[in-house]
Amino acid sequence: MAGVEARLSPATARQMRLILFGAAVIGLLELPLLLDLAMHPGKGTSSPLIVNSVVFTATHPRTLRVAGAFRALSDACAYILLSPWMFRWFASLLVVCAGVTIYRTGRNVTLTCATVGPLVCAVVGFSFWQLPFAHYWFLTVAPSAA
Repeated sequence: MAGVEARLSPATARQMRLILFGAAVIGLLELPLLLDLAMHPGKGTSSPLIVNSVVFTATHPRTLRVAGAFRALSDACAYILLSPWMFRWFASLLVVCAGVTIYRTGRNVTLTCATVGPLVCAVVGFSFWQLPFAHYWFLTVAPSAA
């Protein structure tokens, strides 16, 4: 790695180290799953509910629920962030704030991916879900909405 870093600019070398550190952290966090899979080779790792929902949506594209997923995301974020108060226009405010964030972050792709990216990914991912949504599923994206 030292030979590669010598040919890169200091900023690029720093980014490479951060990426490798992030990959190492992810690998460390996945270690319990990998050990469990190694100890129980025939064990399934995916929920049949999730797989069936995605397969159904993939075979019936008209059942893709983008608006429903966005509504669930905005309702959950409003519940998580504003409880006990409610704000009727939170979904509109969320769209406006995401647009302003994209505009203000400009060319900073990292900042855009850390703020608006999780919200977009949650909407896209949950668009395939065919069962009712639960608020706690959106806890991990609530900081991006804040």
